[in-house]
Amino acid sequence: MNALEARIGGNGHQPERPSWDCLSCRQPWPCPPARVKLGETYGPDRIGLGMYMGALLLAAVIEMPEPAPDDLFQRFVAWTR
Repeated sequence: MNALEARIGGNGHQPERPSWDCLSCRQPWPCPPARVKLGETYGPDRIGLGMYMGALLLAAVIEMPEPAPDDLFQRFVAWTR
């Protein structure tokens, strides 16, 4: 189990890489169920959640063929506030 799977748990809403779409619901990851689980996992530690999602944002920018940085920031980090 990798660090991401440990944080998401067994809910099946994992990213398929390098597209970063959800394996379960095919929405852009983090999908709504993944966001709920991540929020529950981090609880009141929004700074930690934001830092973790920022690291995943960097991975997505590197892996995606034509990333749109503004869109990816909204998708990965902005919701953590």
